[in-house]
This record gives sequence, C-alpha cells and structure tokens, in this order.
Amino acid sequence: MTDRQSIRAAIRQQRQQLTAAENQAASQQLSNHLANTPLFLRSQHIAVYVANDGEIDPLPLVKQGQALNKRFYLPVLTADKLDFRHYQLDAPMTLNHCGIPEPHEDHSHTHPITELDLVLLPLVAFDGRGNRLGMGAGYYDKSFAFLNAPERTARTATRSLPPVLLGLAYDFQQVDAIASQAWDVPLQGIVTESGLRFF
Repeated sequence: MTDRQSIRAAIRQQRQQLTAAENQAASQQLSNHLANTPLFLRSQHIAVYVANDGEIDPLPLVKQGQALNKRFYLPVLTADKLDFRHYQLDAPMTLNHCGIPEPHEDHSHTHPITELDLVLLPLVAFDGRGNRLGMGAGYYDKSFAFLNAPERTARTATRSLPPVLLGLAYDFQQVDAIASQAWDVPLQGIVTESGLRFF
C-alpha cells in the first residue's frame, strides 16, 4: 500500500475490528512502557487525546500520570488548528463537530502549545522514519508547524527541545513507507504495546 487513502482504509478497518479487551490490554501495555521512561517522568505538561475510531487509548497513562501530579491537556478544534485545554478525568466534556469529547470552553485553562513538554498524538499509520499519517484534516501538522522552523531544527541538532512529539499506536499500524509532504511534522518517537523507540 502506498497511497494515503488506501493505507487509511486498511488500517482503520483492522483497528476497528479489535475487541474491547484487546484494546484495553494493548493500551495498558503501552502505558506501562511509557510511564517509567525518563522522558515521561520529567514531563509535567502532557497533551493526550480521547481515543476514537478504535485508537489505542492513553487513558491508563493519564491515570498513572495524575497520581504523579502531572497535568494533562486535550486538543480542542478551532478554525484550522488545535488549542490544548486542561484535562481532568472527572471534568464535564462536550462533543465537537467530529463527535469527539473536548473540555468545556474556558480560555483560562488553555495551555500555550509551545509550553507543552510532551505531546502524545493519535495516528492511523506510521513508518520507520517518523512519518505519521493522520485522518487527513492536518490539525496537528498546522498546530505544530513551528517545529519545522529552520532555527528550531538547527537547535535540536544538539539538544532536545520541548515539546516532544510521540505517536501512540498498535504495532500493526506500522507500514513500510509514508510519502511525506512539505508541511508534515515528523514524530520524534513512537510508543506501541511493544515499547518506546525514537527515530
């Protein structure tokens, strides 16, 4: 499979066929792998997502992280980008136009995107070079376009700068290659039920 639509259709179908028990087991394994890493332990402001369409679920990780007093944020759709608002497990939510839960609008709880330490992204597919295939709207690429700036790229050649972008996925979501576009923002690593690896 090489074209994006074919990859999306095939992987989404495979993902949607997972049972709830399979999803929960993989999500817990992913959480166990990431929760004890130096990257997670030193991160205080972490963006996650509400699992949808069979996505691997970051909820077990959120539960572990909140016990460590970490602050979590959920993406909120704006006109063409994402805002990130504070996320509490028991806080009221509202559905956006895609039917995905978001925190209620409250700008006092919006966190600057450049001050996130770690961003855990959903995806449909990924390859071994850090290319990510999403649902096609480009919200994450537009929101994190600043990470592709030449001056930032030069600085990250010598040291890691936040936010760090990690994709969350099942092992089977890896494909041989995803043709990247100029506007794509690559992942710095991927976490699956098998573990964490950096690109």
